[in-house]
Amino acid sequence: MARFSKGNDKQEQDEFDLQRVRNENERLKERVDYLSRVVEGMWTLLRDPVGLSDARLMEEVKRLKEEEKSPEQCPMCDRPLSLRTNACNYCGTRVERSRVF
Repeated sequence: MARFSKGNDKQEQDEFDLQRVRNENERLKERVDYLSRVVEGMWTLLRDPVGLSDARLMEEVKRLKEEEKSPEQCPMCDRPLSLRTNACNYCGTRVERSRVF
């Protein structure tokens, strides 16, 4: 019967955790690829009927990127608000959003 030291158990757990993280990373890459194709398809469907151009899309992407650099501030604690929540991550104050995204 083989005997394992605690060091081996730790190494096995670390290897297991590393593989789990690699698997999750691969799953997330696949999800990003899928969503990129969806966005490209949506753009293709909208571009011509609406009369937009790739240049106009790039202007909007640039504008949104700049907007991310200066997030809204919490009215209660004056800390930056996450774009992904309807409440301040710091003090919990609920925030009404006027935008869909």
